[in-house]
Amino acid sequence: MRGALIYPSGGSGIARPTKSLFDLYSAQDARKAVTFLTSYTYNGTNTELSITNPDFTKAVSFQKLWDKTAKTSGGEGTSIPILRYSDLLLLYAEALNEVNNGPTAEAYSALNKVRTRAKLAALTGLTYQSFKEAVWLERRLELTFENHRRFDLLRTGKLIEAVKAETSFNRNPQIQPFHVLFPFPQSDTDSNPKLVQNPGY
Repeated sequence: MRGALIYPSGGSGIARPTKSLFDLYSAQDARKAVTFLTSYTYNGTNTELSITNPDFTKAVSFQKLWDKTAKTSGGEGTSIPILRYSDLLLLYAEALNEVNNGPTAEAYSALNKVRTRAKLAALTGLTYQSFKEAVWLERRLELTFENHRRFDLLRTGKLIEAVKAETSFNRNPQIQPFHVLFPFPQSDTDSNPKLVQNPGY
């Protein structure tokens, strides 16, 4: 986080977790404490951080992928998750729910492996729709800051709605329907005259 003395060179991160995301984690969820940095102590002085304070130096930060053994003051991280077992479990649970028009015992098992690891109660008795939404929520909580969210929102048709709803820290989302697609690179359209640029670009 920006200005935190516990980081080499004082810290320069600016990624801000929103209150809406922070509040999605229940007090029992073991992932909350390892995902967010809410306070730190340096030279005997404790600094409490806020999820709503607009001051970057006083803001709750994410620490999930922080390598606390790192001694460098710049560059990239040393550990980048490519594919995690929990991602596969949640994809499998969702697929089983779709194929069977409702959750099976195997689908519950896959979903609840992720939840019980996070110290949360196992889910039971869900409908097709409520199970699907439970998996989507679990993906958001489990895979936070791992670059899955946009793709999940795209495939579920919720990207525009979700981005427009997030206005914390004076954000003014300008997302448009055409943003569900990226533009083709200019070099591609230049080299292939038959390639038609996506609308809006």
